[in-house]
Amino acid sequence: MPQETYCAEILVKGHVHGVGFRYFVRRYAAILGIKGYVKNVVDGVLIMAEGKKDSISSLIGICRKGPQSAMVTDVEEKDSSPQGFREFSILL
Repeated sequence: MPQETYCAEILVKGHVHGVGFRYFVRRYAAILGIKGYVKNVVDGVLIMAEGKKDSISSLIGICRKGPQSAMVTDVEEKDSSPQGFREFSILL
């Protein structure tokens, strides 16, 4: 039975600016088949992720570690309504 499309808003906090975090997220989103976007916000990096729930759970686990130069202190997740994203983008 195919999984329904799930959408989550994920906020990653800590030392996540200027360390390639958005590019790191985009790379793993592509591997996991996740659509949506990632962007810097004042208190961290915001990710809108749409795809299979288990893929999004995997992405959250990857974000908890982050790239080598990052220091993640918290990851917050909340459900969101699917938006029908066609790709995964880095927003400026």
